Amino acid sequence: MPPETEATIETQEVTDNSNDVETQEPPANGDNSQVENNQEPENGSGAEGEEYQGKFNDLATANKSYTELEKKLGEQSNELGELRKKAELADKLQEQINAQNLQTAKEAGFETYEEFENHKEVGEFVADQYAQYLKECDYPDEMVKLLAEYRKNPSPETLELIEADFPTEVIKKVAASEEIFKGQLRQKQNEALEQQVFSSAKQYLDVNVAKYAEEFKNPAFAALYGEAFRAYGCDLDTDKFVSLMKQYGEAVVKAAGIKNSIALENDAVTDEIAGLTGGSTQPKVQEKNILEMSEEEMRKELQKYR
Repeated sequence: MPPETEATIETQEVTDNSNDVETQEPPANGDNSQVENNQEPENGSGAEGEEYQGKFNDLATANKSYTELEKKLGEQSNELGELRKKAELADKLQEQINAQNLQTAKEAGFETYEEFENHKEVGEFVADQYAQYLKECDYPDEMVKLLAEYRKNPSPETLELIEADFPTEVIKKVAASEEIFKGQLRQKQNEALEQQVFSSAKQYLDVNVAKYAEEFKNPAFAALYGEAFRAYGCDLDTDKFVSLMKQYGEAVVKAAGIKNSIALENDAVTDEIAGLTGGSTQPKVQEKNILEMSEEEMRKELQKYR
């Protein structure tokens, strides 16, 4: 065979082989994509399982937390019940103590336990005052015993024995100091009573002003209520007072024949009357009281509802 023929054959064989290689690549790529597509569903089912697992864990945690909270609430409820029982028991014990104290005071000849306590406090003060003048008496040792007895039970009989052994000048000095002490004690008690009255009045007013907030927006109503409160204090029945004012206001409106057109001829007066009956119009300041009642008449009316 000639040389040219052999070279030609070799070139054709190489060309055929390269074509075979190129035609085989696409199927290989296609096969890889199919494998990847076949694996996707497996990955998706795994994520969904994790999501369900997370929800299950959250639900279990919530149930556990609720159970613990319910247990704590039950414990707190039991503790509250115990505290309430202790408070009720303390109130009962205090009532018993107060009753015993009052009985002791009455047996000693006093109307209240506070009076009895004041008497004892003054007796202790007097005994301390005489103790400063032991050198002025004839029998100091016996006087110490008498003063100790007087501190425990300040009776007139014991005081008479004490004074019998002291000079007149000492008795006068002690008596003067006693009066000063009694005045200080009364002042202290008056201040405490005044504070108690003020606190009670403030609490009373706060409660009723909040309860009848709309009525107190009317200056005429507030002024009348103030006068009634100054006269009766916390004994004033606010519910009955409000009922009285509404009834009276409605009676005035009806008698005047101004149910539907209040502000035609006497605008200012009827506005205030409407305020007493729950109307929306704002009352105007008047020189004369809308109810046209004297203080004595108002007190008589309020007295009927006490």
